[in-house]
Amino acid sequence: MRAASTRLRYVLLIALTSTVASCAHSGHDALGVAAPPVAPPRVLVLAPQVETPIEGVSSEILGVAFGDGLASDGGLEVVYPSADASASVEADCAARLACLREIGAASDADFVATATIVALGDTAMLRVRFVDVADAGGEQVRQAVVEPADQDALSAALRDVGVVFARPFVPESVAEPSAARRRWRWLAPTLAAVVIGGVAATVVLTRPGRPPPDVVIVPP
Repeated sequence: MRAASTRLRYVLLIALTSTVASCAHSGHDALGVAAPPVAPPRVLVLAPQVETPIEGVSSEILGVAFGDGLASDGGLEVVYPSADASASVEADCAARLACLREIGAASDADFVATATIVALGDTAMLRVRFVDVADAGGEQVRQAVVEPADQDALSAALRDVGVVFARPFVPESVAEPSAARRRWRWLAPTLAAVVIGGVAATVVLTRPGRPPPDVVIVPP
């Protein structure tokens, strides 16, 4: 009776170990239920302000390029203001945090992204702001010198900056795992296999009526 109880404990341990290893690898909980998806933060992208006219450069197209970078890995939901909302935005709003937070809150956005472009001959100075609507001190600023000052180069620069701003919000399933996480993903199933194999060998080799062996070999 005692031997049967011991074997039952081993069988339950094997089942539990297998379940935990499977859940850890599949992203499900112990009951096999997938975690509910989390809605990404919403960012309102304003068309960049081109303070000195640049021939052939469209502010609207630049805004779309900026939004493409912010939404590239799915970590942020990008929205754009309507035509009426854009027309009602004050000219100096991009320079005032209070104004940016106000229009962000009106659009039910978590963040506001905007840019200012100043041309200096064939070179342009790009200043980009990423403002947290709810946090009075939450603001990130990036500056870059873009050359030549044309549509393609400015669009590429804004797209790249958008990717940088969005990086902290990228889901783990999309982001490149760290070296430590990659090692753990490789090590976890290996350890689980060793434990399962060792317990299974112990159960089989200690059945009633069979003398214990001198050496127990645990499979790799």
